[in-house]
Amino acid sequence: MEWQTFGFKDDPLKTSPIIQSTLALFTGHAEEVRVCLNVLKSSNFRIVIEGARGVGTTSFGNFLRFNVETKKDYFTPSAEIKVEQSWRCETLLAAIISNLVREIELLPVNEKMVADKRFQSAKALSSHLAETYRSFGVDAFGFGASYGKQAGIVTQPMLVPSTTLGNHFEDLIALVREAGYKKGVLLQLNNLDIGEIHSQEDMKYLFNALRDYTQIDGSNWLFVGDLGLRKFIAQQVDRMDDIISYEVRIDPLPISSLSEMLDKRVRFYGESEKAELPIDKEVFY
Repeated sequence: MEWQTFGFKDDPLKTSPIIQSTLALFTGHAEEVRVCLNVLKSSNFRIVIEGARGVGTTSFGNFLRFNVETKKDYFTPSAEIKVEQSWRCETLLAAIISNLVREIELLPVNEKMVADKRFQSAKALSSHLAETYRSFGVDAFGFGASYGKQAGIVTQPMLVPSTTLGNHFEDLIALVREAGYKKGVLLQLNNLDIGEIHSQEDMKYLFNALRDYTQIDGSNWLFVGDLGLRKFIAQQVDRMDDIISYEVRIDPLPISSLSEMLDKRVRFYGESEKAELPIDKEVFY
């Protein structure tokens, strides 16, 4: 449909997650937001966000992250980390480092940060890892890449030890704190869907291996996945279960919030105040 002919800049009904530039579209979940923002007033937290597919768990996490970033409490990447099937701890840490390096370079005033030896070292490592993945046949390291399977075994490039990656991660956290983000970095891990994307065995390993790195001072985490993620952690990953700060379940918006959501989208995407949906609201009920 050509939405411009109806007076819209873009499709007001598109279902892509809310991002930094579309925060005004966020609707509902007021109580969940209030409680989670209170948790975000602390530091070194780990929040589990779960919900059925399509209910807005990614949008909820993004809304939290970008709201607290405006106060410069946290430095948070523009994109969440999409954890791919069978990733090892080293793969995830490498993706996080590469993401942080890219985001620091995009900061409007970053001359001092990018000239710092700690940043240069992390960037060199990130470039080396990216080249390793490309030579392995992976097109886009760390951001939606997937790996080949042979004889039922998932193969991945050899990476540097997780302890070395952890040291670089700590260095980048220190850099953003020195730049004024006093509580460090806020990371969102997506696709933590047990059964659909990750096997229980793989996810149990990943959470156990990641546990100590989530406790690095200045690291803060949102774990986003399907229904049952928190229960899985509680039953299968004792080491991680002990340090979860809070859990929140995102349910579908009630019908009573639908009109508000549509009005926000019409105002946001409309070229003028006269823009109207070419579909009666009653169709959505």
